[in-house]
Amino acid sequence: MTLKGEELPPLNREELPPNLLEPGACFVTLTKAGQLRGCVGSIEAVQPLIQDVRDRAVGAAF
Repeated sequence: MTLKGEELPPLNREELPPNLLEPGACFVTLTKAGQLRGCVGSIEAVQPLIQDVRDRAVGAAF
């Protein structure tokens, strides 16, 4: 977990499956007690999927 403005820890790419390192796009929705708390996504695969998921999760949280 990180606070807005803090740098995220680096990803250990050696421990990840190859498909997560390929370009991918995603959409992240955060809910709490069934209520929408945040959502954000991407439609173009411009970075590794693992990076896109992490970036979108942080974006949805803040």
